[in-house]
Amino acid sequence: MNWLTVSKGTIAFVAIGSLLGALVWGIWHTQQRWRTAHPVLKPMSSPSLRPDRLPEKRLRPKPQRPPADYAIPVLCYHDFRDKPSQWAITPQRFEAHLKALKAMGFTFLTVSEAVDLLSGRWTKPVPKRAVVITIDDGFRSAYTVAFPLLRQYGAKATVCVYTAWIGKTRGALTWDELCEMVQSGIIEVASHTISHPNPRRMRRKLRQDDYRNRMARELMASQQELERQLGTPINGLAYPGGYVDGTLKALAQKAGYRWALTINPKPIVPETDPYALPRFGISSETTLKMVQGWVTCRPTKLVRQGRSP
Repeated sequence: MNWLTVSKGTIAFVAIGSLLGALVWGIWHTQQRWRTAHPVLKPMSSPSLRPDRLPEKRLRPKPQRPPADYAIPVLCYHDFRDKPSQWAITPQRFEAHLKALKAMGFTFLTVSEAVDLLSGRWTKPVPKRAVVITIDDGFRSAYTVAFPLLRQYGAKATVCVYTAWIGKTRGALTWDELCEMVQSGIIEVASHTISHPNPRRMRRKLRQDDYRNRMARELMASQQELERQLGTPINGLAYPGGYVDGTLKALAQKAGYRWALTINPKPIVPETDPYALPRFGISSETTLKMVQGWVTCRPTKLVRQGRSP
């Protein structure tokens, strides 16, 4: 090997090295220019998750329980007309009742609201005094007389109807009227069976299985029809004639009702059986003084079941 061969090899090696160096420098320079044009943003540190910096959570309102001696009287009306009959009172007397209850500081609740209040499902402030108005059967005067007066005095009511009568006579409510009342937000509708049979009479005439089957149909079919027509859940039932027995209570519970009403002159309290809620029956002989006495009395000893139409 002579010096010329060595020189050529050296020159070639140097040339290749220069090219590689230029290539590396070019790549590095390109990367630096790209990084300058596209700076990398460093992630911000997470803020402290101290309790006072946590977002507020939506908490469900806690149930409000009434005092141990809390009682809610339930008044049972039927019809309102200028010429009263046994179970009908004049519009003027009904207005006098509303005016007096309002002046006495009562808050008007539906039956479902009263049951919620006494069973620990109430989330609003507990009223100092509460009263419930129910109107049975489905007389049209519930719409033409009671409904406007309830609006006027800021009151609520539960209207219990038997479905076979709705829209069938001039004296009965129509489905449109019932819908309007429900949509107002101050009227709750409950079942009063299909045909308002007399349970006492049926129990004497029918065998136990036949009695149970007949009343089961009365309770379930009326609830289904009301829900179909009104588009709202039907939570409660008023037993025909205010009569209740073990069979009826079991059927009401099986049908999915949350509560059921009787006629029995005493208020409801937290210990009351929800499937035998008592009511004070209002008749043409009921005076304003009697109503005032009922709504202010303490729970009384259970008396025999009353009767209503």
